[in-house]
Amino acid sequence: MLEAKHMRKKIFWDGIEMVTGSGIKGKLLNLIFKDEEGKSYRWTPRWENVLELFKNSCEVEIDNFLTSEYIPRFVEVAREVFEKCSTVTEAIVIYGTINRVLEGRRLEIEKYEPYVLNEGDEPAKSLKWHKSIICLPAVFPITHGFLRKWAAKDWTEILIINGEVCALRKCRSEKWEHP
Repeated sequence: MLEAKHMRKKIFWDGIEMVTGSGIKGKLLNLIFKDEEGKSYRWTPRWENVLELFKNSCEVEIDNFLTSEYIPRFVEVAREVFEKCSTVTEAIVIYGTINRVLEGRRLEIEKYEPYVLNEGDEPAKSLKWHKSIICLPAVFPITHGFLRKWAAKDWTEILIINGEVCALRKCRSEKWEHP
């Protein structure tokens, strides 16, 4: 129920939308509701809300209906989520430039990491960048267009999942790209 100055409206479930685009980094999940007049309401829940909803829904269903048809579905969804999430053992973002393509789909990346020279120094005055070269496979095909756009260009944010380059974006841009 929505409350606005002592007025209540019933709202009803109308679906889920996944939003990408301008001003959004990655994807955004919106839950959509409609009132009796057909006016739409969108809610972007926090992940804590989603987890709490799933956990409490399971509890209610088990407490109220031990032989519920939904209990096996809850188990199925929980397994599906577990399998999807457990395949990501490491996800990091590094900063660097792509130097060149090696055999196959391997990229040579010049990686930059900040460090402070002396323990007592102010970070703003003594911040330096440590460079190292790493070689990682890419999960996408390496094309001439990819090389023109990304090789030896500006600093790039590089998303690495389980040791493979999965997406790239220009530093501080809005959208990840999957070349």
